[in-house]
Amino acid sequence: LQVPPTRAQICGRALKVEIVMRDSFGNVTKADSMGFELSFFELAQSNSKELEQFVPFQPLDNGTHAASCSAESAGEFVLHVVASDASRNIFRRPLRCSPLVCRPITFEAGRPDPRLFTAEGTGLSSCHIDEISSFTVTARDRLGNEAQGNTLIQASLSGPSRVPAIRAIEEAPGKWACSYTAR
Repeated sequence: LQVPPTRAQICGRALKVEIVMRDSFGNVTKADSMGFELSFFELAQSNSKELEQFVPFQPLDNGTHAASCSAESAGEFVLHVVASDASRNIFRRPLRCSPLVCRPITFEAGRPDPRLFTAEGTGLSSCHIDEISSFTVTARDRLGNEAQGNTLIQASLSGPSRVPAIRAIEEAPGKWACSYTAR
């Protein structure tokens, strides 16, 4: 069993898991994958089995069988190797080696995609002269997850009032509190 790395993975990128079939003497065999599947579900949703995904292992030439999975949303996920019948619908039970890792695999948001950033707050639709107005900017990755990491924003406003500068303070990774005073 090739255990996937326990470091954080990026949402939307495939995580490849491989198993090697061995006989009772420990020799690698090129046996059929016999209905082995990768069970993949978010730890926070573990009580909701309908969200569990099953990915069949595909045989490779060297006796190795591989399956890939990917998370669309950030969170902690658990991986199991399960055995099932040939039609993959009568029974599914985890093997002795499951779960594959002692702790869940964390999928994190990918790189920020400026096209998907969101801005919210009353300071975007109205302001009063010499009063502080504010709004919040949230960075998002290509899948819409709140992105974290080294991201800088540059904001400007236009309209009948003059705004000398917008102050942006990073409240949390990927979230900025922006404020300005119209003159």
